[in-house]
Formats: sequence, C-alpha cells, structure tokens
Amino acid sequence: MSQEQAGFLRDTAPAGASLGALLVAGTEDLRFAGGKSSFAAVLSTAGDNAVIAPAAGKRIRVYWVAFIPSSDNASANLVTVGWPSTAVNMYIGYALAHWEVFTGAINEPVNVNLANAQPVAVTIHYQEIA
Repeated sequence: MSQEQAGFLRDTAPAGASLGALLVAGTEDLRFAGGKSSFAAVLSTAGDNAVIAPAAGKRIRVYWVAFIPSSDNASANLVTVGWPSTAVNMYIGYALAHWEVFTGAINEPVNVNLANAQPVAVTIHYQEIA
C-alpha cells in the first residue's frame, strides 16, 4: 500500500479499523477511481480566491492540484493552495502538478492565493464528502 493510499484510508477509516481490510479490489490506485469533480479556471485576482466551497455540513477531499502561470507574466507569481481558516497549506510554489490526498474541515472552502494579479491556470480534482 502506498503512502497516499494509507493517508486516504487513515482519513476515512472508522476508529480501530484495519487499513488493509479497507482496500476494495480494483480501487487500489485512487487516481483512477471515478466520482471526482474538477475545478479548472484561469485566476488573476491577487490575494485569496475561494475556488471550491462544500455544501453545508460537508468537506472537500482534494486529489490533484496543478497550477501553471502564463508565460506572458511579467514576474513570478507565488501560489498557495489550502484551507484559509485553519491556515493549512497543501502547496506553495510557482508551478506545480501533483497528486496527493488532502481532506479539509467541515464547511471549509479550498482557497487559492495569488501573490500578484497575473494569470495562473489552476486545476483541482476533488470530491465533496460527508
């Protein structure tokens, strides 16, 4: 079992459950499992941008994050992706494409912060969960 799978199972497992017993045949690689939604947009507003908001009482589980600045940008644009109220950052960088499982708090939106007002293409694959 990979570290990503173990992290996902740890986040979703009932207390005391065996992680190995929670694997379902055919779903060992969560990147290819179905049921995900996608956010894709070009952001250009400096500061915080709440890009994915869960329904009341739900939370967002993020699987894939990619952000790539425009090649026309005059300067580097530091991008931070995370949850604003808990100050937990999933990623900080200038360009990134990575698969990792992160789960936010109940009612917590996914936030993308741009250091300056220059375009950055952002893609996030996620699920809304209870």
